[in-house]
Amino acid sequence: MPIFEESFSELDAMLDFIEQGGTEEEWNKLKKNPVSMSATDISIKWPKRRKRISKEQYKELSSYARDSGIVLEGFKRFDGDIGIIKQAIDDANEIAEKFPEIKNGRKKLTISLDEYMSPDDFAITNGHIIRINANAFRDTEVLRAEYEKLEKERWFVKGTDYRSIIKHEVGHVVANLYGINGLDIAKKITGINSNIELMAYLENKLSLYASEYEDGSEIISEVFSDVFGTGNPSEFSLKFMDECDKMREKRK
Repeated sequence: MPIFEESFSELDAMLDFIEQGGTEEEWNKLKKNPVSMSATDISIKWPKRRKRISKEQYKELSSYARDSGIVLEGFKRFDGDIGIIKQAIDDANEIAEKFPEIKNGRKKLTISLDEYMSPDDFAITNGHIIRINANAFRDTEVLRAEYEKLEKERWFVKGTDYRSIIKHEVGHVVANLYGINGLDIAKKITGINSNIELMAYLENKLSLYASEYEDGSEIISEVFSDVFGTGNPSEFSLKFMDECDKMREKRK
C-alpha cells in the first residue's frame, strides 16, 4: 500500500518546508539557486598537499582495510589523516553487515584515492569502486565544515555529517550490485507516478540531492545516508530499505 494517497505538488512541498521551520524566502532561494556538488560557484578550497603518510602508517591502514574485507587502492600517496580513512572503512562495513555481498563477491568493495577529482566533488562511485577525493579527505575538520554547509542548505539529508559521504556512495554500490531502480521503488512507496511531483516530494522529504537527476539515481544513496547516517530516518527511507531487502533476498 502506498503511504501517500494524494499527489504531492510543489505547493505542498513548500508548505511542508515551512512547517518544518523553513521560511518562504528560504524556499524561493532554494528553488532559484539549487546547490550542486559540482557547481563552480561553491569554490571549495581544500588544504594544500602535505607530506605523504609514512610506510608504517600505510601498512597500518592497509592491514585495517584487509582485516575488514575492503580493498584500498592508491593510498601509498595519501597525505592526510589515516583516521578518516579508517572511519570510511568502518562506515562501509556497517552497511556490509546488511548487504554482505558487496564485500564477498568477485568484485569486492573498493575505496580508491583519486587525486584528480573536481574540487567540488567529495566522491564518485563506479560499479563496486568508490573513488574519494584526495583533497577533500586530507583534513577531517575541513571536510566536516564543507559538508555541514551543504547539509544546512538541505542539499544533503538533514542530520547527516561528513561520514555519510561513504554511506551515500555505498548506496550506489548496492544499487549497482542488485540492479535497484530507485525511481521505481520511490513511486511504489509513495504512489506518486509523476516524475515532477515525485522529485518535489523527495527534495522536501529527503534532500535536494535526492531529486537532482530525473532517473532517480541519487535516491537510494540519499536513503542510505538517512538510514545509516541519522538517528531518526524518515518513514519513506525505512520503507525504501525494506524494498532493498526484498530485492536482496530474491538474488540469493
